[in-house]
Amino acid sequence: LPTIAVFEGLQVPAFSWQDLVVALVSGYLGIAVADTWYLRALQLVGAGRIGIVSSLLSPFVILLSVLFLGESLGPWQMGGFLLVMCGILLVTWQARAEDVDPADLRTGMMFGVGAVFLMAVGVVMAKNILETRSFLWTVQVRMTGGVAGMLLYMALRGRFRSAWQRFRQPLPWPMLITASLLATYISMLMWLGSYSLIDASVSSVLNQSSNAWIVLLAWLLLGEYIGARKFAGLLLTTAGVLLMLIA
Repeated sequence: LPTIAVFEGLQVPAFSWQDLVVALVSGYLGIAVADTWYLRALQLVGAGRIGIVSSLLSPFVILLSVLFLGESLGPWQMGGFLLVMCGILLVTWQARAEDVDPADLRTGMMFGVGAVFLMAVGVVMAKNILETRSFLWTVQVRMTGGVAGMLLYMALRGRFRSAWQRFRQPLPWPMLITASLLATYISMLMWLGSYSLIDASVSSVLNQSSNAWIVLLAWLLLGEYIGARKFAGLLLTTAGVLLMLIA
């Protein structure tokens, strides 16, 4: 809302009730449900496996874009997509993944695949509104759907007290606030902004490359070991992104 006040003013633009419903449902599915399922999957099966599962986002978005938006990838773009997917698999693949209970593995993978699919559904649903209506207000309505969905879930499950107790505990607030501003605020605006400007299928592939950039930043900032396989994955991902940008 402060961003909207600065750049567009707080007068609500004319949304049709259909647009409002679609944007709210997009936020509910893509934020409230999908993010919750994704974090649950992360808890059950670990980051390595979920890193691979998250690579399904681009194929899901491309499939939905072909079916509902009439988009398609050209030969060069398809080549870039394959390079990015191969690079991400090299970066995220774990030869010796941590042991997971078989029941947790099945449940976690179902949550993970479902979460990624709903993320794709949410963004494809909102693409036309992002292109044709006020961008910042559309993002605000979509976020409202996500937050309202979480609050409704907490109310139905009686989680408000436990959540408040968590917030009262000592927490690394500077880090949490910085991460929230960078990831949930700025990054989400840029992520949805790309979907408003270019084809969803192309945007999804470019955004998918974040899986590889995480490994690069962990090496540069945290001193984590990168290895030849991950470095090759980074090169393939970069090559795929460049190919899609020049296609």
